[in-house]
Amino acid sequence: MDYRKHYKNLIVKVKDRDIIEGYTENHHILPKCIKNNGRTVPLTGREHYIAHQLLYNIYKGTKWEAKLAYAWWSMCRSNKYHKRDITSRQYETARKICVKATSGKNNYFYGKHHTEEWKKEISEIMKKAHADPNSVYNSKECRKKISDNHIDVSGKNNPMYGKHHTEKSRKNISESQKMLRTDPNHIFNSKEFKNKISEGVKKAYADPNSTFNSEEYKKNRIEGIRKVKFTEWKFFLPDETIEIVKSPSRFINKYNKEHGTNVNTGKFWRMKLNEIRETDCIKCERIKRRI
Repeated sequence: MDYRKHYKNLIVKVKDRDIIEGYTENHHILPKCIKNNGRTVPLTGREHYIAHQLLYNIYKGTKWEAKLAYAWWSMCRSNKYHKRDITSRQYETARKICVKATSGKNNYFYGKHHTEEWKKEISEIMKKAHADPNSVYNSKECRKKISDNHIDVSGKNNPMYGKHHTEKSRKNISESQKMLRTDPNHIFNSKEFKNKISEGVKKAYADPNSTFNSEEYKKNRIEGIRKVKFTEWKFFLPDETIEIVKSPSRFINKYNKEHGTNVNTGKFWRMKLNEIRETDCIKCERIKRRI
């Protein structure tokens, strides 16, 4: 099929006819990705779709193939400015061609990476946009749209509501977390990850507009401290002495160094109140005290 001839006939037909009454869309005769000369013609929605389908087939196999495939697929999408009625078969055809033309090595960004300067610039732009009270991200319409599209998984809507993990499941989760935290090559243990968290917390506390520095947060924190019961641990040592400490990890690490033992600190964190557990050569009891 001579796609170029059909496209030329379509444009000539449109130019020669009278003004169209009703809905129209402006179409660039020569695609903007090739040369933006500003020449446009009014087309109906159907004509616009056909025009981009013809353009893709005209320039198929050229350096503009991917962009024209994306432009054709864009004809299948509707918004408040463009109203299009596309069949499922038309959508499937355009979508498959677009995916094939823009995937892998055909993608214009294949093998490329954003520079650190550009990443930082994007980050700053997005931070300003989200911090601006007049930004679209903080508008009532945007928040309502996010809320409406968000799946409510609270309360009875939660798939785990009224259910509990089995002991086997808890053990598996515990073991997997231990493996992650003890793996020296895991991201959780990398210096970059720890420094990133540290810097983020420092910036949050240093920012006067941060939630951490708001009067409401400070008030809630003080109220929470007043209600909390501070946890302490009572250790029964082999020499029949008793040590009461606030940080079992520090105490056990110190004890291991001094006595050459290898007591596992993780077992103590999972102890229930007033439960006495013996690990290696140390007995321990978890207690709570009000201030």
